[in-house]
Order: sequence, then structure tokens, then C-alpha cells
Amino acid sequence: MGRKRKYNTPEEKAEAHRLASKKHYERFRNSINQNRRDEYHSNSSKRESPSKSSSGTDKTAKPKNKVEFWLDRARKLPNKLEEILGAPPKVALEELCRDFRSGTPEVAAETQAVLVSLLEKLQSLRKVVKCYTDHVLTLAGDNEDYRQVTKLCEIVESIQIGVDDLYLFTRDPEGQTAVADAYKERFFIFQTSCWP
Repeated sequence: MGRKRKYNTPEEKAEAHRLASKKHYERFRNSINQNRRDEYHSNSSKRESPSKSSSGTDKTAKPKNKVEFWLDRARKLPNKLEEILGAPPKVALEELCRDFRSGTPEVAAETQAVLVSLLEKLQSLRKVVKCYTDHVLTLAGDNEDYRQVTKLCEIVESIQIGVDDLYLFTRDPEGQTAVADAYKERFFIFQTSCWP
């Protein structure tokens, strides 16, 4: 008689393989990442430099390597946030709060709809920022570049929390008075944070 089956389904087998791979990576993380960095740097040094225009300056301004590529994308996040919110984050949330507090029920409903839309956009932006963070960590390790991207990620997260707080207060049955009281007490994160 043969041995009992270790895995009864393909899913169990795949899960066991994932766990074994994860365990191996955790044990040899530093050497694996160092090998990846060495291989990357040896391959990136073989690449051609970006083409220059006739004036001698680089018109395309392509990033030097993959880390620079992801950092460049992360540095554009404040502009993306401003584009989503329509103004700098603090100003945009102040305006939404003011509109909700001083408006009619129709304006309040419109403000709630705007907040829901912002929450959806910020949620997708957080996923993008997480992707940037993961790429920089994988390519460069835990260094200044990674901390810079992480700081941007925290800003996006805190802005989403600020929008979420405001939205939750607008859902309160007391509505406008609850928002007004919270605003007076400087409860909202956008009143105390130092966002860009």
C-alpha cells in the first residue's frame, strides 16, 4: 500500500508551494535581494545612455534606471492628488466641509456624492502608491528612496482618512451640526495635519 496523499487538491498543492517559497525567501532574503541588485546593476550598466538633442541637453529626460522610474512616478503624486481633489488637499477638504455645513439639504447630498467619488479615486490611488512602494523596495531595498516613497504613501493614506472622516460625519443623522461641532473642536485630520 502506498503512502497517503499529501495534497488532495491542486489548490492545497499550490498553497504548500507558496508557503515553502515564502519560507525560503524569508530565510535567504538578504542574499536573494543582493543577487537581484547585482544582476540589475550589471544589466543597467550595459544600456545605452539616453539620446541628446542637438543643443546637448536631454529632451526626453528618461530615468537612469528602474528605481528612478518608480521614484519619478511617486514624486508626481502630489500633482495627482491635487488633480483628483481639484485643489490642494487641505483647501479642498475645507471647502467641502464649509459647503456641507452651510448648505441646503440638496448641497449636503451633493457634497456626500463628491466625498464618495473622492474615496473611490483615493482608494485606487492608494493601490498605485502601494505598487510604487513595492517596486522601489524590491529594486533598491530599504534606503532613503524607499522611505521617501513610503512618506508619500502615508500622505495619500492620511488624506483618504480625512475624506473618510468627513464622509462619516456627513452620514450622521445630526448632519450639519455634527460636522460644525467637529470642525469647531478641530477634530478633522485636515485641520491639524501638514499636508503638501
